[in-house]
Amino acid sequence: MKQCKFCGKPINVLKWLGEEREDHCGECGRYCMDKCELALNSNTSWHKEPCVSCEHNPYARLHKWDGVKWVKNED
Repeated sequence: MKQCKFCGKPINVLKWLGEEREDHCGECGRYCMDKCELALNSNTSWHKEPCVSCEHNPYARLHKWDGVKWVKNED
């Protein structure tokens, strides 16, 4: 069973339109998709500011921003 790349939880549903697409659980990113005005009204990315520094960025749980990309913590 795959694990969420953000929080590490097991993912039970991996299929979308017949292709393996989802590598994160439904909880990670929910704030961005439901409550963040910036994410809802513009073309944002978890890999660009201001989203990199946002406390709700799901990458920040298991990764560190190296100034260019997210790098998974090794601990």
